[in-house]
Amino acid sequence: MRAAGIAYRPHRGGAPLVEGVEFDLQPGMVTGLVGPNGAGKTTLIKLLAGLLKPESGDVFLDGRRLSDVSPTERGRQIGYVEQAGSVAWPLSVERVVSLGRTPHGEAISETHPAVQEALRSCGLEHLRTRTVSSLSGGERTLVLLARAIAGEPNILLTDEPTAGLDARHQLQLMDLLSARAKSGAAVLVAAHDLSLVARYCDRLAVMVDARLVDEDSPSELIKSGALERAYGVEFMTAEGPAPMLVPWQIL
Repeated sequence: MRAAGIAYRPHRGGAPLVEGVEFDLQPGMVTGLVGPNGAGKTTLIKLLAGLLKPESGDVFLDGRRLSDVSPTERGRQIGYVEQAGSVAWPLSVERVVSLGRTPHGEAISETHPAVQEALRSCGLEHLRTRTVSSLSGGERTLVLLARAIAGEPNILLTDEPTAGLDARHQLQLMDLLSARAKSGAAVLVAAHDLSLVARYCDRLAVMVDARLVDEDSPSELIKSGALERAYGVEFMTAEGPAPMLVPWQIL
């Protein structure tokens, strides 16, 4: 998937939420999308998912403009997990997860192997008969991720998927996204926990004020000071199997 100079503003004459973004999402890699609040991360993800149409530029999927790809095919190829997503109806967990198979034109079945695997991999088997509305916010996020995974997409776009999750479930979710990338999917995860994304992501894309300002491996972005410049914060760092960052003081 490739974004070629895309821009988007919600109102004519208003400030752009995304401006001139050039971006490639590579299969087999976990890419972290980071940056301060209001930088345009959620808008960029919605543009990549085809939920918003660029004001200028284009998003390409397998060499075709995303606007030329049918909604059904987009649904088969792109999985999207929105920030703080919700389910409007009192459906069971397994029913919601099975809806991920809808773009494939199949009869909805909770027993489909992909649905069962999504429930297992997201640790939801013990909740399968619970209504989604009765779950915690973190559990609902896992259900929506499982629904996306059940569709077996080639591209997985996730917006703040670890928000509201406890430490164990954060690691479980990131392990799962990493496994999806290793199986060949292109994975994008927007997050604010820089230590978490530095551990799991192959590269980070940094957004500031609607623009993509830097893109590199986590270690290189830490060394160059790009993250400190983006957030306006000095980080204390610790070496280990993966870099750890602690916000220390405002610059």
